[in-house]
Amino acid sequence: MTTKITALIAALTVAVASFAMATQASAAKNTHRYQTSGEKKRKDRQDRCQKLHNEYNEASDTATAYGNAYEHTGKQTDLDAARLYDEDAAAAQEKAGHLGCGWALRISKAPEIDPHTAVQISIAPIGL
Repeated sequence: MTTKITALIAALTVAVASFAMATQASAAKNTHRYQTSGEKKRKDRQDRCQKLHNEYNEASDTATAYGNAYEHTGKQTDLDAARLYDEDAAAAQEKAGHLGCGWALRISKAPEIDPHTAVQISIAPIGL
């Protein structure tokens, strides 16, 4: 009698365990909702903003390097390359600004400083 009860309990345990695994294995149908979700659109926009930021940094750094090389060598090709990469950086910033990337908007709101009209302020300690 005990053997029959033990066998019945074992069979019942196996049935319950296999039912639980079978229900987990039958996942819901993929409706591709993520592809049209706001989360996906936000992530895509962030990825595009990051890509444009990388392009901007690379072009800006390269333009600075060519500008520095021009100051040392005086070669027109260095100056032309600096201008070309500076235009690439400006184009990347403009694209990012139209996309609404925060970094581009912050850069475009930075005030332009003309070195010829800039005023130098010196602060002296009081009492000297």
